[in-house]
Amino acid sequence: MCFTCHKELEKEIKTKKVHSLLKDGECSTCHEVHSSALGSLLNATGSECSTCHDLTDLKKTHFGILLKKGVCTSCHEAHTSSKNKLLIETGHPMFFDGGCDACHTATGADGKSKLAASGEKLCYMCHSDIQDLTKKKVVHAVLSDCSICHTAHVAKTKKLLYKKMNDLCYDCHLADTFSQHPIPKHPVYLTGRINCISCHNPHASDNKKMLNDTGKDCTNCHEVKSKQLLTAHFDIMVSKDSCPKCHTFAKIASAHPNFTNHSCSACHAKKPKEGKVELLKPGKELCYLCHTKIKEVISTKKFVHGIVKDGECSTCHEVHSSFYKSLLNDTGNNCTTCHDPKDMKNSHFGILAKKDSCLKCHEAHAGDKEKLLLAKGHPFIYDKSCDPCHEKSTEKGEYRLTGKDEKLCFMCHSDIEDLLKKKVVHRVAKDCTICHLAHISNFAKLLTKSSEKLCADCHLNIASHPISQHPISGTTDPRFSKEKKPLTCLSCHNPHGADYSGLLFADYSTGQLCLSCHKK
Repeated sequence: MCFTCHKELEKEIKTKKVHSLLKDGECSTCHEVHSSALGSLLNATGSECSTCHDLTDLKKTHFGILLKKGVCTSCHEAHTSSKNKLLIETGHPMFFDGGCDACHTATGADGKSKLAASGEKLCYMCHSDIQDLTKKKVVHAVLSDCSICHTAHVAKTKKLLYKKMNDLCYDCHLADTFSQHPIPKHPVYLTGRINCISCHNPHASDNKKMLNDTGKDCTNCHEVKSKQLLTAHFDIMVSKDSCPKCHTFAKIASAHPNFTNHSCSACHAKKPKEGKVELLKPGKELCYLCHTKIKEVISTKKFVHGIVKDGECSTCHEVHSSFYKSLLNDTGNNCTTCHDPKDMKNSHFGILAKKDSCLKCHEAHAGDKEKLLLAKGHPFIYDKSCDPCHEKSTEKGEYRLTGKDEKLCFMCHSDIEDLLKKKVVHRVAKDCTICHLAHISNFAKLLTKSSEKLCADCHLNIASHPISQHPISGTTDPRFSKEKKPLTCLSCHNPHGADYSGLLFADYSTGQLCLSCHKK
């Protein structure tokens, strides 16, 4: 009856060694026929081999080790096997040869297993080649514990792995990680010809991401002269080291719009000769086809960054995609690649500037201020008078202030200090750095961004304005119509302190505030 469906077992019992119960056709000794609370329709007998096989009697055949319940099927097949004692067919050579003493010392009377060495040192007694891999530049985090991936005795998969290669990798490297694979449709999920170790070394490598010799060079599998790749790359024959620039593990931060839209002809000739890269115009002139504002800035500003003046756009920017904003490359994202902070220590009042602080004070391309300083800044900056706020720096280049927190600002801005004595005080007014920069800004009053956007960072529900139809931006302030000064939050509210609720300049309840713009 069972063999009506389980035809594979019927074939195996004719060619392999067979469990005696199966040979006698006693399937129901271990299995239920309709349903079971256990997997594989097992019953109480089938779920525990020690019901029939006394573990104490098996002590001698297991090198004196007293086995635990539930471990039998980790080494033995339940039905058939080509190995004696129904052992799983893929196993450690020492295990099949009976050379237990290669790994185990003599077992004591307690029947507990004892190893000749602890941890990975036991494996390295034979696998010295794996031990050598620990000296590589990139080492798998689990290499120090072989038992995470491998069984000690037998396994149903190659290399004594607990499960098939890809399935084992997925236990740690979850699906969301694989969504960042260089090519989303790359067949990394297949368990046939291509799997994870087709490109990666599972233990260690001198390459990033533990790539092996095949994985570090895509052209080992993908022929750059093939019709498929030529068509995909606009008939341009790509170089073998250029693949990771576009096909990357990490999520890119920015990409050229034409590249994203596959509009290659915006920059490249439609039919390149001999598969070589051909541009519509050379160097900076190609960039200026779209970036007209940059071209205008360079021609009108007094001071221009040397690299920009020379048209070396690619020194700081990638052309297709980048891990950084604005298509910056490693050089463009880090000014210290060209400008050593130690060399500029004197010009920064003895302070050793941080590599990510340059653009807080300097323009990247061009400006009207010397040293490419931003247009709107603290007067002391342009006067190079750092000592009103800073004490002389230490040898380490650490900055020191002459006052603490808002008290430093109040040394000059006593009018703001007076506002903090008003009836209603803005709760952030005592921390000037929440809204203002210390040195230079692209916005008036050294604000970190425009006043409207700055207010909106905290005051999200602007729709609840007292008069819902009142324009709070995008129009001209009636009091300054000649100057065409825009209406903003600051037209009605004082950002620091006021005598009226809502930080209003005048009393709203009596109409004084409204009448300041809307005359009788």
